[in-house]
Amino acid sequence: MIVLGIESSCDDTGAAVVSDSKEILGEALQSQEEHKQYGGVVPEIAARAHLEHIDEIVALCLQRAHIELNEVDAIAASCGPGLIGGVVVGAMTAKALSLALNKPFVAVNHLEGHALCARIANNLEFPYLLLLVSGGHCQILIVKNVGEYERLGTTIDDAAGEAFDKVAKMLGLGYPGGPMIEKMAAIGNDARFTLPRPLLNSGDCNLSFSGLKTAVRKIIESYSSDGMIEHVILPKQDVADICACFQMTATDCLVRKLERAIAYFKQKYPEGGHLVVSGGVASNTYLRNALKNLAQKNGLEFAAPPIRFCTDNGVMVAWAGLERYRLGYTNDLDFKPRPRWPLDESSGRRRSKSMTRSKAEIAEIMQIFATENPNPQCELNFYNPYTLLVAVMLSAQSTDKGVNNATVELFKIADTPQKMLNLGEENLKKYIKTIGLFNNKAKNIILMSRQLIADFGGKVPTDRDVLTTLAGVGRKTANVVLNVWYHQPTLAVDTHVMRIAHRLDFSKGKTPLEVEKDLLKVLPEEYVINTNHWFVLFGRYICKAQKPLCEKCPIDAYCRCNDKQK
Repeated sequence: MIVLGIESSCDDTGAAVVSDSKEILGEALQSQEEHKQYGGVVPEIAARAHLEHIDEIVALCLQRAHIELNEVDAIAASCGPGLIGGVVVGAMTAKALSLALNKPFVAVNHLEGHALCARIANNLEFPYLLLLVSGGHCQILIVKNVGEYERLGTTIDDAAGEAFDKVAKMLGLGYPGGPMIEKMAAIGNDARFTLPRPLLNSGDCNLSFSGLKTAVRKIIESYSSDGMIEHVILPKQDVADICACFQMTATDCLVRKLERAIAYFKQKYPEGGHLVVSGGVASNTYLRNALKNLAQKNGLEFAAPPIRFCTDNGVMVAWAGLERYRLGYTNDLDFKPRPRWPLDESSGRRRSKSMTRSKAEIAEIMQIFATENPNPQCELNFYNPYTLLVAVMLSAQSTDKGVNNATVELFKIADTPQKMLNLGEENLKKYIKTIGLFNNKAKNIILMSRQLIADFGGKVPTDRDVLTTLAGVGRKTANVVLNVWYHQPTLAVDTHVMRIAHRLDFSKGKTPLEVEKDLLKVLPEEYVINTNHWFVLFGRYICKAQKPLCEKCPIDAYCRCNDKQK
C-alpha cells in the first residue's frame, strides 16, 4: 500500500510517498524563507508561496520515489488546522489529483500527522501518552488509536513554540527562534534569572506561557535606561543566560504537567508503555533529554520522530493518511478544510467564556475574513468625503439601502456643503422623508454644512476629535468617515460589530467604546483597516442576531456563542 501525502498548513510546502512497510519512498520539502524579515509567518505570503511551489514539490517527490502518480493507492492532504489559505492550496491539489486519477482522498488532521509520526520510526503500540508541542499548538493527549484521542491538557494562551519565537524576537535572534534559543542556551547559565512557572499549582494538566514570556521581556527592558526594549543592547553572555533560563523554565513547566498526566495515564491505561513527544519543539534536544529522564523515572519508554520530521513535513501527512486509509477512512471531495480542528472533538467547539483567545488564533480568524473578502466595501453610496459624511449621518437607525434610495437624487444636486445650504432644510426633508428621524437629521446636516464652510473651508476634517465637534457627528460616524475615505485604522462599533466581537470572544465590553478599545488591543495591526467592513457585512448577512446562517459561516469552528437561535 502506497500513499502520497501533501502538507501546506503553515510555512512548509511538503510532499512524501510512504508505504505500509514504513518505508519512505520519496519526499520533498520547501521551507519558506520569506517570513524571516517579518519575525513570523505572514498568512497571505505563505498561501501565495504554497501555490507557487506545490506542483514542483509533488513532482520532485514522485521523481525521488521513482514512481508514477497512478501507482499510489490514495492521496492525503493536511486539511486543517492551520492557516486557511495554505491549507486550501494543499487540499485542493490533493482533491484534483484524486479526481483525475480516480484515487481515494484522505483528509488528514495536521495534528494527527504529528501524533502518529513517531510510529513510522518506532515500534509504538497504542495507547501512548503524547506531548504535542509546536509553534501553534501545545497539548497533552492520550493516543488511544487512529482517530481516537483524549486530551488531558492544553495551553490557555501561547503555545510553547510561539513563546520560543517571541522571546527570540525580543533578543534579536531572528526567526524561527527555537533553534537559536537552544544554541545560545548551550553556553548560558540557567540559574542566573528566576522566571515564573504559570499554572504550576492549578491542579490540572493545562499550560500557560504568556506570563513566562512577559517576565523575560521585563528582564530585557531592565537593560534600557528608558525601559524601551527597542533601545536595549545586550552582551552576548547575557543573551545566552536569558535563553538558558527561559529554555529551562519552559521545559520544567512541560515536565511538571506531564508528571500529573503520567499518573493518570498509568492508572487508566496500564497497558500503555510509551511517552511520546512530537511537533516542531520536539526537535529541541534539551527538552528531549528531560523527557527521556521523565519517562525512565516513571517506567515508560521514550519515543519521538527523527528530528527532521518534527517540524511540518509531507512524511507525517502521508503516514497519517496511510494509517487512516488502511482502516477504511476516506473522505468525499466536498470535504471542507478546517482552520480549527481539535483532535479530541469532545473537547468542544465552544470553550469556556472565561478563556481568552491567543494572538495566533485571532490572527487565524482574521485571515479567514481576509481570504473570504480581500477588498470589503462600504455599502453606502457616496462620491466624496462630504457625501460620505452625510450618508453616514442619515444611516443612524436606518438601513443602508434606505439611505441609498434617498440620496441617489439628493447627491445629484447637493454634493458639497454650499450646495446643501442652497437647497435648504425644508427642501432637504423632501428628499430624506423616507428615512427615520428625518426632521432632526435634516437640521443637523444643514448645521454641519454651515460649520464646514465657516470653520474648515468646506473641507471634511481628517481628525476624529475635530469631526465630533460638528453637529450630529458622533464618534461612530467620525470613525466611519476616517476609515472609509481617509483609510485610517479606526473602528465604528455598531450593533453588528459589537455582536461579532462578543460571539468571537474578542471583547466582553458592554459599550461601543469598550468594544472599540478591546478590538484595537487584540487585533493584529494589518487587519484593523478592514475589520469594520468585515464585521458589519458578516453581521448583516451571516451572523445575524437571530437565526444566524451558521451553515454558511466560514469561522463557525471558532464561534463561542451560546445565545444564537438556530
